[in-house]
Amino acid sequence: MKKFFGDPSTLPDGSDITAHTAEVLRMVEGAKIPKGGWVGGDSWFGSVASAVEVMNRFGVHSTWIIKQNQQWFPMKPLYAVLKARFKDRPAGHWVTFHTTVAGVPLIAMAYAWSQKGVSYILSTCGSTGFAEKLYKSYFEDDYGNVACKEISRPELAHLLYDYLLLIDERNKQRQKNLGLERKWPTRNCWFRLLTTLLACVSLTCIACIVT
Repeated sequence: MKKFFGDPSTLPDGSDITAHTAEVLRMVEGAKIPKGGWVGGDSWFGSVASAVEVMNRFGVHSTWIIKQNQQWFPMKPLYAVLKARFKDRPAGHWVTFHTTVAGVPLIAMAYAWSQKGVSYILSTCGSTGFAEKLYKSYFEDDYGNVACKEISRPELAHLLYDYLLLIDERNKQRQKNLGLERKWPTRNCWFRLLTTLLACVSLTCIACIVT
């Protein structure tokens, strides 16, 4: 039993702290992040529980991508509002909900980074206004050519993606170039990281041999 795992949470239902939130708490504690500091992470770590517990226990702000850990997160309502407002052309737009859970103010956001792609973000801080730097969205045109279009994105998302850039690049290699997503299915983030690193090393060696 690792520290924090299974402890009662400060959520309204008093549910126990699960593995991903416990891991976040251990990393924040181990890194000695000062009160009022900030952490961010991808979807394996992100949840309402992670944001609430990090703030209540350490006074640290956080921003997360939300995918599978949807408890207490209004994903469907956010998507419904996004589609209702921007219909079939949502790219470069976003909608936000504000609430307070267990005394922690939260911002829930749905951001359309393309006409079909939507990212869901949860944060205890940050601006929902326009970021100065535009996001470059790549897509195929009607003739199969790769085109690029710059679209707006919120400052809150810009801050998070700046720190997630290296993680995203490794995920792209794992999911597309290496195809590990289908060959070695797993929900364990550490196994995903290990297989990605090993495969990247293998590809580098092969590239050197070919060169």
